[in-house]
Amino acid sequence: MKIKHCITAFAIAFSLTSCEKHEGELYLKSKCTAELNGKTYIDQTRIEQTFNPFAPTATPYIEYNPETTGGWFETDLGPDRDAPAEYFIKIFIPKDLLKGEHLTSTAGRSMFESDLDYKVYCQDNGIAYATIGGELVDNGTFEITSYDLDNGWAYGRFSLPFSEGTITGQFYCGI
Repeated sequence: MKIKHCITAFAIAFSLTSCEKHEGELYLKSKCTAELNGKTYIDQTRIEQTFNPFAPTATPYIEYNPETTGGWFETDLGPDRDAPAEYFIKIFIPKDLLKGEHLTSTAGRSMFESDLDYKVYCQDNGIAYATIGGELVDNGTFEITSYDLDNGWAYGRFSLPFSEGTITGQFYCGI
């Protein structure tokens, strides 16, 4: 029982040191803002969602393990902080994801029977790709502009053309 209380206390302490307040509500500092066709979208999770085991994973986030072929960036963008997400962006970034700009490409996709086969090939071979709501993005960019592995954070930006236009954004999130 004591371990559970320690974990809860640590989570609360961590949350209070890594949050922002907007209109009386506490949100995680991890945040992504983007623009598409003149409209602004945001992804920033409320603190209380992190304590709900049934809530979706807090986004945006970067999953990074230097011992694998790559990592993930994910963000779920809505028209404001508390609105349902409208754009679900998921980017697979090669192993050297913290170095330079990554270009997403669907070149060679026609050689595969399905988009899933193509994605598995990219993951196995450390090739960047991006999806927006499941749609593969061609000729997009993703860049981490600064990071601190010791303190576990990263800043970056992306530009992803897809069927509705080009969504451009910037983010700050934990690694």
